[in-house]
Amino acid sequence: MKHQRNEAVHYWIRAIILLSFLCFIVYLVKTGTLMYYIAPRMKIFIQLAAVGLFLLSVSQSYLAMQTARKRSVMCECQCNPPKSLKWNVGIYSLFIFPLLLGVLLPNTIMASNVASIKGMNLTPARLDAELQKDVPSDEPEGMDSFDAEQEIPMEPEPFPEYEHLEDFAEFGKKINELPYITVNDTGFMEYLTTFSLYADALTGKKVELIGFVYREPDMAANQFILSRLAVQCCSADATPYGIIVEDDAAATLQKDTWVQITGTIGKTNYNNLDVVKVDGKYIQRIDAPETPYVYPYVDNFNNLLD
Repeated sequence: MKHQRNEAVHYWIRAIILLSFLCFIVYLVKTGTLMYYIAPRMKIFIQLAAVGLFLLSVSQSYLAMQTARKRSVMCECQCNPPKSLKWNVGIYSLFIFPLLLGVLLPNTIMASNVASIKGMNLTPARLDAELQKDVPSDEPEGMDSFDAEQEIPMEPEPFPEYEHLEDFAEFGKKINELPYITVNDTGFMEYLTTFSLYADALTGKKVELIGFVYREPDMAANQFILSRLAVQCCSADATPYGIIVEDDAAATLQKDTWVQITGTIGKTNYNNLDVVKVDGKYIQRIDAPETPYVYPYVDNFNNLLD
């Protein structure tokens, strides 16, 4: 009888733990803070997991009630809980401790604290020079050196189609035709990559971006990095991406301040590396967006301009 009571207690503890995880997921979904932990495409899997947690919780509750009524519901092949109190506390703590962390710690947006640990990603503006070796030569086969010397020098292609980067070249041509480039959350990394690949062709284009302020210790007083965190799957793989902004008002901005920048694309030298930048014309402080992170864009780039 005592053995059955002990088993019933374990079933109830398991049911409560599973139900608690379920309630925590429901809370995150209802409050809209689930996106602080996972990418939107993973939401369906979390919802399916919640259904599984509910079924398991019901199952454990049923076993607890049946055992308390002294009815055998299991075969003799089950693995009985450890008799040691320390073992039981240790095992259940593996589930209770992370649950308590999720409940007690505030749901906050990751920003400069992650960037300072993982390092900011600034794509070199001269990446095109490094990729130039991948561009096939325009000189016809069999042309001798004399004929080549007689050829009139041609202007370099402003948007060369590097191998595996053809979509960026086409996208660069299209945004270059726009009078004003608005960088939305969707495709944020793709825009920055295009700016970096074709910085020479896009220099002087008007652009508008949104992000949070991040500043390296060795940056000039008129510089900061307009940053966003890119999430592939969950918050654990968040990677900071950004673009340098130069503006006289930069020194007045505190880190993690969310701003909307209007300016023009240019280039600057940072840590002995040519990188793309934005010459700020207008900076406006804003509230953090509902979706603070950005995600890889896997659809047709043309849809970004719709």
